[in-house]
Amino acid sequence: MKNSVGLKLTISLAIIVALGPAAIDMYLASMPNMAQDLNTSYASTQITLTVFLIFMGVGQLFFGPFSDAIGRKIPLLLGLVTYIVASIWAACALNLESLIFARALQGIGASMAIVVVMSMVRDITEGAVAAQLYALLNTIVALGPIVAPAIGGVIGAHYGWRGVMVA
Repeated sequence: MKNSVGLKLTISLAIIVALGPAAIDMYLASMPNMAQDLNTSYASTQITLTVFLIFMGVGQLFFGPFSDAIGRKIPLLLGLVTYIVASIWAACALNLESLIFARALQGIGASMAIVVVMSMVRDITEGAVAAQLYALLNTIVALGPIVAPAIGGVIGAHYGWRGVMVA
């Protein structure tokens, strides 16, 4: 498999690597409604973004070596399950504190999944194929801040900020 990567695998890796940008940018348009619903200020809801970014960044320092030591499958599945559970928790949050904890957990899950995906590229490809796959995945990460707010805005308009967290 070092000379080529299947379409299904490429799509799977692309979806997983999009978790970070999606969780960062999709709910930005819904933050005023979130603040109103949680009876807090708009400035306070911005903490949820900061917390996510901190935990996503710090998590990468630990999960790279962790996945190198025990393999890719368990950390990937653990990261995805953590991300999904945290997203549901965030959607159900009744106060800002609960939402902040959910976003921290979501950042941890996203960092674990993203680190494993980038490590998998190294494991399954080499040379030009690896460069192409890294370029594709980095393009998705770069497009996230452009596309995710628009998608989040549409979802938020129809289903509210909780719907964005579920999505």
